[in-house]
Amino acid sequence: MEEHEEIAEIIRKIPLVHPPEALTSQIMARIGDLQHQRFYIIKNYLTKPRQSGFNPVAAMKDGTTREECFLYFMMAGFTHLILALVLFWGFRNFHLENQTIFWLRIQPQIVLFLTGLLIIAGIALLVGPIGIKLSILMSSAYLSIVSFNGILLISLVNEPIFRIPVIGLFGATFLTGIFLILIIKKHLEKNYLEKRIL
Repeated sequence: MEEHEEIAEIIRKIPLVHPPEALTSQIMARIGDLQHQRFYIIKNYLTKPRQSGFNPVAAMKDGTTREECFLYFMMAGFTHLILALVLFWGFRNFHLENQTIFWLRIQPQIVLFLTGLLIIAGIALLVGPIGIKLSILMSSAYLSIVSFNGILLISLVNEPIFRIPVIGLFGATFLTGIFLILIIKKHLEKNYLEKRIL
């Protein structure tokens, strides 16, 4: 304790400062003003500490935050957007008018629609309880469209060599839909349990 005596003496010699009586109310008023400014809301959202990192396996097992769910939806939407652009570029020279080629030609539009569906579902997650329900509904619609489109494409493509990429894409998008629905449901379960504990 003796080695800290010098520090204790310095602290004792510091003069006491009495804050003004209205200090607390002024600070609270200032915080209230800041919270209503749009820039502050955005800055606070972007800079606040996150409870969980990027971990899809943990998200499926233990649940996750709405912000992380939003991130997964945006990643899926971005991936679909890239796929739609590649398909638009690749299918630009398909002009034959038989049933198989026609269905292949509208694949870029279908994928672009799915992109919009995923992005809107992700944004809806941030709205609140109604947004979460809407997001589950849109994710289910995504899964239904992917299933219908995939099964139809597999049945229309006759060449086995062309079926391989179609089955691969169908499997990847189907699993994406399942994953997105599962993380929302896990988020709801986790949120419900936390409320019960509190």
